[in-house]
Amino acid sequence: MKEEVLNYFRNLLVLQRRRLHSSAFRTVSEMKKEEGQLSDPLDRAVVELDRQMELSIRGRERSDLQDIYQALIRIERGSFGVCDLCGMPISEQRLMARPTTLLCVECQQRQESISVRMNRWAFRDGQRTSSESFGD
Repeated sequence: MKEEVLNYFRNLLVLQRRRLHSSAFRTVSEMKKEEGQLSDPLDRAVVELDRQMELSIRGRERSDLQDIYQALIRIERGSFGVCDLCGMPISEQRLMARPTTLLCVECQQRQESISVRMNRWAFRDGQRTSSESFGD
């Protein structure tokens, strides 16, 4: 991959990382401000529900941050944009859509197909096991 393309993705990932860090910092700051301000139980319940949703979002973002760090490491090691399974280059179009991806389109589709088949098999196996336990 050309150095200018790698620099583009490095800058994109760094920008995404900054946004996620900023969002996390803002969440913590807002939660600290809200502590102990509400006396009405219903208001506290609504704030707590909002807080739980916010923390859930931050949990997903934490996973995204880990993916971003790993992508930046792959850029530094020279393995960015190479499929982890087949070793072929990942298209720039795919990297534009998801710069943290580890798989080319073909390998991703193969992985998803296997996952769907495994879920179907597990569901059918679970169905069979359940009906057998009821004497059907």
